[in-house]
This record gives sequence, C-alpha cells and structure tokens, in this order.
Amino acid sequence: MLEAAVRSELGLEQLGSDAQKSLGIQNLSGNVTISGVLLSDQNSYSGIDLVSMDNEDIFGERLLTADKSLLTQLDQAMEFFRRYYCRDMVTGSLERKKVYLVPEQAFRESIVNALVHRQWDILADILVKMYPDRMQVNSPGGLPYGITKEDYFYRDISVPRNFTITNLFLRLD
Repeated sequence: MLEAAVRSELGLEQLGSDAQKSLGIQNLSGNVTISGVLLSDQNSYSGIDLVSMDNEDIFGERLLTADKSLLTQLDQAMEFFRRYYCRDMVTGSLERKKVYLVPEQAFRESIVNALVHRQWDILADILVKMYPDRMQVNSPGGLPYGITKEDYFYRDISVPRNFTITNLFLRLD
C-alpha cells in the first residue's frame, strides 16, 4: 500500500532502497526503521479500535485495525466512518444526496493526528467511539516532551512525536 501511495502522490517509479532511506523508513545501514515497520502491510503493533455507539451503553458495529500498515488503518477507519455516519437525504427534486453527520475531513484529520502523534511504545489501541451526535478519539500517550498543558490549550504549538511518520503523512497528503 505504501509503494502505491508513494508512486501516486510523490511520482516515484518504485520505492527502492534510496527512496526508503530518504523517507526515513530504512536507516543508512539498510535496516527497516520502526516507522518502516509501522507502514508495512504486516506488523505487530496496536491499531485503531472503532466502535459505533447507539447510545451511551449500547454499541453497534466494531472494527479493530491492528497488525496493518498505518495507511491501511486510515483507509479502514474512513470506510467505517462512511458506513456509520453517511445518510441519504432526499432533496426537493426527489434525488438522493449523501450527507455526513460529522464532516468527513474533520474525522480524517482526527484519525491522522491520532496515528502520527500517538506513543507507539504503549501497547494499546487508539479508541474511537462514534456516537450519533459526536465522536470521541483517545490516542495512547500524553503530551510530547516539552509541551505543557498551557501550551497545548492556549498556544498554537505542534510538536510531532513521530517525525518520520508525520512527514510521510504530510507528503502523501
């Protein structure tokens, strides 16, 4: 999946060793980095636990995305979102129009942020609870080193915890 995304978004013909080193998924010695493992199609890291909640106590559908590439996890989360939050609206001309209860871009941004900013040495899934009127996203880990609560709440500071993953997601749009 990563190779296809790199071809499509970055215009590379192949994801060779030099490109992998430039992207930070392989170190200069040719060994795969942790970021490279997280972006591989098979890994042993935690993922995203998505749950559609009918109300505060009853859940409907559930999806676990562990052991897959972060890009695959994002795609699966977006499919789950579209299935749960998309509704058909009948317009004045009796045509059906797809509408989302929560903006799709807002959901995508929250999942991308949870993936790129989470603490990977904590063996826990990102938890996403999707209620009819709101969402709750919990990502493992606290504030990155050097950021205070005041910085987080009152200043416009972003300190990526995972530079390689953040950079790659940014480059892949």
